Amino acid sequence: MTQVWLIDENGFYTGVMDFVENPTESEIIILPNGFYRPKWNGEKWIEGATQEEIDKINKIDICPTPPPTNEELNNQLIETQKLCLSLQKQILLK
Repeated sequence: MTQVWLIDENGFYTGVMDFVENPTESEIIILPNGFYRPKWNGEKWIEGATQEEIDKINKIDICPTPPPTNEELNNQLIETQKLCLSLQKQILLK
């Protein structure tokens, strides 16, 4: 059995992997890293994404809001501790 990555009729990687006995042309044995949208041109892998698509992917803001400050984290910790104490008291009163 050979591990293969399937491509569509346009040569684009489909995201599907399979194990087959005898790979066909639409079943590629090696899928390299480093492509935004891998495309098989019949001889080798090429970048299938347009520059516009690549620019759009690279503009994605992974962390759109700034991380909390130490003061905000400390305040959250204090509030959590107060809530824990309150819940413990409720359990003990039952």
